[in-house]
Amino acid sequence: MNATVWLLCSFVFLYLGGCEGGTCTQYYSCSSTCHTKTTYYTSCGFLWLSRCARERSKSYTCYKQCSRMVCCTGYQGWLCMQATCFGSTSCPNGGTCTAPNNNLFWID
Repeated sequence: MNATVWLLCSFVFLYLGGCEGGTCTQYYSCSSTCHTKTTYYTSCGFLWLSRCARERSKSYTCYKQCSRMVCCTGYQGWLCMQATCFGSTSCPNGGTCTAPNNNLFWID
């Protein structure tokens, strides 16, 4: 029951942006096909005495800034919620990795 409640709350916090998880935005340059229209004039009508406007479409490769979600440094796994401590998800002292390179260890 507690795991289900925790999972449901996690999804709500992620959706509303209230999560302290390790998700970062990575920006990169990506290519796309862009289009431009130019207007040109040609002779038309009776004896070609009039000028008619025409449009010409041209496509070309353009570059824009794209983004994707990636795990921040120190996080891994599904939704980037698993912190890593010194390169591992398990702590050498038997504690719990609560944040990147931050071990929580209880002494009884």
